[in-house]
Amino acid sequence: MTKKLGFFVIMFCLLFAGFMLFTKAKSAKMEDRGTSSVEAPTEVAPAPTTVAAPQTQVPGTAPAQVPAPDTSMIKVKVLEEILDSRNDNDPRLDTDFKNLDERDKEALQRKYTQEQREKLNERGTIVYLLGREIKSSQDLLFIKQVAGEPTCSSFENCNASAHEIDDDHTGANELTLAYPQVMALKSLDRYLQTSPQDYSMKQQSLEIINDAARSKNEVVARTAQQILDNSGQN
Repeated sequence: MTKKLGFFVIMFCLLFAGFMLFTKAKSAKMEDRGTSSVEAPTEVAPAPTTVAAPQTQVPGTAPAQVPAPDTSMIKVKVLEEILDSRNDNDPRLDTDFKNLDERDKEALQRKYTQEQREKLNERGTIVYLLGREIKSSQDLLFIKQVAGEPTCSSFENCNASAHEIDDDHTGANELTLAYPQVMALKSLDRYLQTSPQDYSMKQQSLEIINDAARSKNEVVARTAQQILDNSGQN
């Protein structure tokens, strides 16, 4: 009897111990599951990207004007190449110097004033190019300045006095010494004959020619007078 009771006691203790171990293991497993569910990282949605709205033109307004590129220095460079070559028939004189804008004209005018007065061909060529582009009173002011300049008295020195001059001042030489002034007058003659007649610019042109007709230089005065005679303004 005593042995049987001892046996049951032992079996009960083993079962109770097994039950406690099972309960403890199950509890630990539940805690692990709870912890993993809390600590699991959450996926963060990416921030929306901002797309710039396309620019639209407001109805009734003009589109923005893009400034034209400044080509004046390029034209001066081309002109210098032509003048250095001394080729008056260079085709670029007709292709590269038409429809000049204000910056082009100002650059060529600066080039004219920078040239030595004795460089008659160079200065005359520049006057010819600008004289083809007379479109405003401002253009005529430059032509007036050139037409009123004193002519060169010598190829070596424009300011030479009479006793210092040993050049042959006949025929072509006289014309060459007054080349810039003659080209200025010829450009006015061309303008009066071919351009649409703006009354104020026409009067301004005739005033320049009339002033030149009273020049002390015979070539300049004769050229101006011929233009007046041919235009019926005399």
